[in-house]
Order: sequence, then structure tokens, then C-alpha cells
Amino acid sequence: MLADCTEKRHNAASIQRVIAMRKLIQAGAILVLFMGTAYAQYSNQSGGNTGGNPLGMNMMPDNRRRLSPEEAQREREIESQYNQTVNEKIPDKKTSNDPWGIVRKQQK
Repeated sequence: MLADCTEKRHNAASIQRVIAMRKLIQAGAILVLFMGTAYAQYSNQSGGNTGGNPLGMNMMPDNRRRLSPEEAQREREIESQYNQTVNEKIPDKKTSNDPWGIVRKQQK
């Protein structure tokens, strides 16, 4: 009778250890997955999306090419021509045509 009781306790303890070990392994696997995704965000080998700063996090990749001085000057000229066109060609905003204006009270 004493042997039966010891066996049951041993089996229950070993089952608890197996369950605890299984939970520990699952938690470790989840932790490794999270660490991998976090490392990919900060790594310079993941596409260069950190902008040269290994501690900073910029989600936009820096795929823009560097402009030569001539190209930069051309871009500035295009931008200034655009701004001139916008300022000259677009008329000023007209006052609103409010058909109910005569019905409402005039605010003072």
C-alpha cells in the first residue's frame, strides 16, 4: 500500500515537471521569435532602414539617390517656377455665395 502511494506521487510529480518544462520551452520559443523581429528592426543588415544610426528606428527605407549640384539646382528652379505659377495663376478665394445670408441675423 505504501508503494502504491509513492508511485502515484512520483507519477504526479513527474507529470508536473513535464508540464512545467513544456511551458518553459514554449515561453522560450515565443521570446526568441520576438527577439528576432526586434533585432530585424534595428539591424543594419535588414535593408538599411535605420539611416546609418544603429540606435534610431526609421521605418522608411532611404532609397533616394543623392542629387548632383546641377540636378539640385534644376529641382530648385522647377520648385520656384511651380510656386510662381501657383501664386499668379490661381485667383484669390472669392467670398462665399450664401443664399441664406439675408435670412440669418447679422452678427455684430
